[in-house]
Parts: sequence; C-alpha cells; structure tokens
Amino acid sequence: MEIRRVPIARIEMAPYNPRKDLKPGDPEYEALRRSIGHWGLVEPLVWNERTGRLVGGHQRLKVLIEQGVQEVEVSVVNLDEHEEKALNLALNKIQGDWDEEKLRAVLLELDDHGVDLALTGFSEAEFEDLVGEGAGGGSVADQDEDELPELPLEPVTRPGDLILMGEHRLLCGDARDPESVRRLLAGRTVDLLVTSPPYNVGVRYQSYDDREVDRDDYLTFLRQVLRIWVPALAPGRFVAWNVWVSPKTYHYHQAVLLEEVGLQFWRQLVWVKKGIPVPHFYSQTKRHPEARRYHPSYRHEVIYLATAGEPRGLVYDPSWDHELVYLFSTGPPEYGSPIMLPGAGESDVWDFINQSTTSRDIPNAPPGAEHHSNLDRRSVKLHPATFPVALPQTLMGYLTAPGETVLDPFCGAGTTILAAEKMKRVALGVEIDPVYCDLAVMRWERMTGRKAERRPKEEW
Repeated sequence: MEIRRVPIARIEMAPYNPRKDLKPGDPEYEALRRSIGHWGLVEPLVWNERTGRLVGGHQRLKVLIEQGVQEVEVSVVNLDEHEEKALNLALNKIQGDWDEEKLRAVLLELDDHGVDLALTGFSEAEFEDLVGEGAGGGSVADQDEDELPELPLEPVTRPGDLILMGEHRLLCGDARDPESVRRLLAGRTVDLLVTSPPYNVGVRYQSYDDREVDRDDYLTFLRQVLRIWVPALAPGRFVAWNVWVSPKTYHYHQAVLLEEVGLQFWRQLVWVKKGIPVPHFYSQTKRHPEARRYHPSYRHEVIYLATAGEPRGLVYDPSWDHELVYLFSTGPPEYGSPIMLPGAGESDVWDFINQSTTSRDIPNAPPGAEHHSNLDRRSVKLHPATFPVALPQTLMGYLTAPGETVLDPFCGAGTTILAAEKMKRVALGVEIDPVYCDLAVMRWERMTGRKAERRPKEEW
C-alpha cells in the first residue's frame, strides 16, 4: 500500500458513490467536521491514480475542502473502473456490527476519563441507550414502565405534599403560587424548563378544572406561570414548551407569549404522534382546489389554516397527529456550536410511537375509575395527554448535562421525572392534581425499585 500526499485539485469525486451526500448543517456532517477538527485526518482517503477518482472518503474530502485544505494524504490504488466501483462498495458496505459489550466498555472508559463523547460520533442519547439500560442489572428498567399496579380510587397524595423521589422533587400544588417556587427550588437555579401546559379543552380533573376559557383568560393563566418560573432559569438556558396544535390552545399566541416574558426564540421542533388512532373528518363540497406538486427541502413546514367567517363547502379537518415544542432561551446559548438534534430523527421532526391515546407506560384504570373521551368529559384518573418519555429524555440529552436541574411546572403523570431518572438529571415538578402525583410516584417506584417519601406541607 502506497501512502502519498496529493493536491486536492487532482482528486475527482466519484459520481456513482452510493453513500448519502451530506451537506453542511446535516448532523452527520457536523459530527464529522468536529471529529476532523479535533483529531485531524487520521485515516487516509483512498484514491485511484488510474482514473483520478476518489474511492473512499467522500464526506471527509468535502469537509477538508470546506476547511481550505490544499493537499491531502491518500492511500493510492491503481484499478480499472469496475474494480474501482467494487472497492467503493466494499468500503461503504463492509462496516461490520458492533460488539455491544466491548463498545459499552470502551464508551464507559472514555466517559470515566472525561473524554468528550461527541468526538466519537455518539450522541449522549445513544450513549445512554448503550450504557444506561444495557449495562445489566441497572436500576432503570424500561420493561417495567408498561406494567404498573392499578391506580387507587382515592389519592394518597394531599395538596401541599412534597414528594421526594431520590434526588427528584414533586410538589402537589399550583404552579401559579409564588410560594411553590420558593419551597421547590430552595435557592437553586434551573437548567431546563420542559413542560406541556393544559390544553384548554374543558376536561375536569380530579381536583381542578382545565375548563375551556377564552383566549385572553387562557393566555393570562400561562403568563402567570411563566413569570413565576422563568426567573429561576440560569442565563442562556432553555425552555422547551410543548404545544398541542389546536385552535383551543392558541398555540400561535403562545410563541409570542414566550418572548413577552423575556425569552428569545431559538428553534421550533415537531414531533409526530404515531400510533394514536384519531379519526379524519370530511364533508361534501361543490368545488375542489387545484392540486400542486410540493417538494420541500425540509421534513416539515408549519401551515396555519384560517377562515373568513364560518367554514363552508369543503371542510378539511385532519387528525392532529403532531405537536410543537417551542425552544426559547434566557439569552444567547452559552455554547457557540449549533444545537444538534437527536440521533433518531436527525432533524427538527421527531417520531415517537404511542400505542394508545395515552403513553405506553400509563397503566389501565382500575374498575370504577372514570375515563376521558371527547364525548364524555367527566373526572379523569388517567392522564389524557401524556407525551412519551423519549421526548423529554431527548431534550435533556441535547440541552443539559448530567446532574443539571430540569423543571416541569405542569408535571402531570411524571414523565419528565422518569426521563430525568434515565438521563441522570435532577427533576423538579409541580402538579396540582393529587391523583397524577400518585401516578408519577407509582411510575418512578416501578422504574427504580425504590420508595418515594411524602412530606406534608407542615413538615417542610
């Protein structure tokens, strides 16, 4: 094998190269650029002297060209066109599978020695998947999340209780109460606020009403909560505000509201709620709009549909199978690099699968408990709008570091607490309904095998 330094101008990209062509801004491209920037080009490119074409290392060469490199080290081969193509496929295909036990051991060793794992190409979420649940005998057991005991008909938690779940804290109280801030935070700052506020759909919960109110009242309610909790954020930290895309949530006003309380817009993420059976509705029409071909450059665009008065003719009412997460910060992010979105989707559209209208890890109600439906809005004992654990877990992986504090002022069934447990973050939550506090406790206890401690208001 001959190693030689060759001017980049002599190297021609292979037009048939079957690997996906990465571009600046793609997560894989940015990870490769960081790796080359840190380590340099430690593995030579493969160049066919006979044809002048590159055989292996197209993405690395693109990064080097972007960096202004004029000359590069290559491994020189001398092949005809067919041999060249065969070698190209072999270099792209013969990657092999990971020996996960060895991979896990190496990643743990690097992590123990303080090596930046981003330089390996593994995201923190991938690291947690490999070493968190897969280490054997760990305390976090995903399989237990689906098999919880039946909920009690009467709650154990009482308003004002502070529930200790390991390092996590859950307060049964009103997120609009300034005293809740003082008691729950106890002087600490918050690194990420992630939450999904009530949907304003007229559901009566066990101990309060998420009654449907007009826009001004609903936004006033959200404004009160934000003005209480946003000051607890450390400078440059983030708010991930989950919004149901519905006329009743006034989601387009919520984005403005987040800026009104002093935050700065950063990104808009879309996560797709797969596996949730929601009907589609159509009605007759006397006309049909002209169809157009649409070729977007991104995986999604947000379109607001509005009407001039009451809709007539064709009424298109698609299933609301996605939600938005508004990312805002308290100032310029403290890290200079762009935020890398999670490894599963590698874009601002994330796919999470729920098996029913509630999260997979929400238990069935016991006999006698009442259910929520759009047609019968009685008191509910199951949470009607729980997002999957993977959602806050992914956000924590990219917006916080281990040991940092995550706040959820509408904690619901405790999904944020479970995600923090998995990601080694500290969760602080507020939930007004004692039943959902009980549910959060049950889920955490089943996940960890440990017992939570309840402290009445008089004792803390």
